[in-house]
Amino acid sequence: MKIDQIAPLTESVPPKLYGGTERIVSYLTEELVRRGHDVTLFASGDSRTSAELVACCDVALRFNPKARNPIPYHVMMLEQVRRRADEFDVLLLAFLGRISPEKGPEAAMEIDTRAIGDAPIAYPVACLPQAWSAGSAFMMLQACLGIRIDGWKREINVERPRLPIGIDNIVIRHLTVGEAKVDLNFQRVGDRIVCYLGERHEGLVPLVVRS
Repeated sequence: MKIDQIAPLTESVPPKLYGGTERIVSYLTEELVRRGHDVTLFASGDSRTSAELVACCDVALRFNPKARNPIPYHVMMLEQVRRRADEFDVLLLAFLGRISPEKGPEAAMEIDTRAIGDAPIAYPVACLPQAWSAGSAFMMLQACLGIRIDGWKREINVERPRLPIGIDNIVIRHLTVGEAKVDLNFQRVGDRIVCYLGERHEGLVPLVVRS
């Protein structure tokens, strides 16, 4: 199978320093080659791979002091991919990002259009999926236990809590709601999960549980 692997240009593949996405791209690429696939890697020119390397910039953008804006480099790389897309059976894009329409001048000409006080622009670099995944364990726990904090009412809502098989109790300590801090307990009782506030607390927080 002919596979196109498209990596972020922020780091080389594999990375010389930090770069979790680029390291995974390297592992995946080398294993696909080992299994007999025809793999082409679009990445920075200082990457090391047993696949065919298409160098989309000389060195990783992190080490290029002239590369103030990564978007033009990624746009040019995706243009190369577009031109060769018919050559491949599968295209694997290893980065995600969003470029809003009003940021066209930044993307094309490296012009900073931000006003004073504006937040940084979301660029399609490896950090975005890594930043999202950093909170995935906490989001999974929140979804499993059915916790929702109502900031306006300063109350904790718990709806249909569940505990994984083999875990009979979980305690979330020092849960902060407004200026109050409480311990939130989840206990398996028969086939039900009971939720209640612990004895230690700073301030009062209403707890609303819906089974």
